[in-house]
Amino acid sequence: MSTARADAGAASTVQERPAADPADAVTFAGRSFCVTGRFTALRRTQVEREIRERGGTTTDYVSGVLDYLVVGGASSTGWKFGGFGAKLEKARRLREKGATLVILDEEAFRAALDATPPLGLSDAKAKVVSVTYTFTVGDEDDVDMAAVERTIAGWQSRPGAFASLTVHESTTVPARDLFSAVHGTGRYRVVECKLAQQVPPYYPGQRVADEVAMAFEQVRGVDGRLLWRERLEGSEEYDRLLHEIPAWSRLRAS
Repeated sequence: MSTARADAGAASTVQERPAADPADAVTFAGRSFCVTGRFTALRRTQVEREIRERGGTTTDYVSGVLDYLVVGGASSTGWKFGGFGAKLEKARRLREKGATLVILDEEAFRAALDATPPLGLSDAKAKVVSVTYTFTVGDEDDVDMAAVERTIAGWQSRPGAFASLTVHESTTVPARDLFSAVHGTGRYRVVECKLAQQVPPYYPGQRVADEVAMAFEQVRGVDGRLLWRERLEGSEEYDRLLHEIPAWSRLRAS
């Protein structure tokens, strides 16, 4: 292939660089970050630690609930030539579908670090991790609901923990649960379990979520979806979550 043709091929793959918010618009406390690529000035573990020290949380996954994707500067040539990594490509697709997640390059991220001092231990002494576990039960599904209630009650007995169980009766299977085998007359129940726990600020929220998942994995017939979030003390989201939690403290069915 001639040089001219190679250059033309490269030009055809040029992608527009995704927009990044100004550094002064970046909020760390109570927000979720995913880190990808190599960084020119920091190790990846340092980047994640800097985020946590400012009240943010880190995850390895890009999803519609992610707040920021931080892309290392050493991978910046991908912006120009379309060599996007899987996480970056997924973030761009989610943005095209209306997701509000922000893609930050290394320069903007480092400016945000400079503009946001780390939280001291006196500023944040705790955080709340809340988990929602939802599953569908059809007429002929063999689900040990007594074990589900014991799981909820057992969680609620933990120090600083709260839980609730809500059951919704319906005859229409929601699109998100079409993968489930719902048999019989078409009647089904959507079971929503909410669990939360106050933990130290640097306790991994993923660990709490994993504990919830493993507890439900032991229950016969249960195979659901899990979503989790964490909020650091001192943020508006933390106060709002604490306000909601007392209503969870009693098992209820509706």
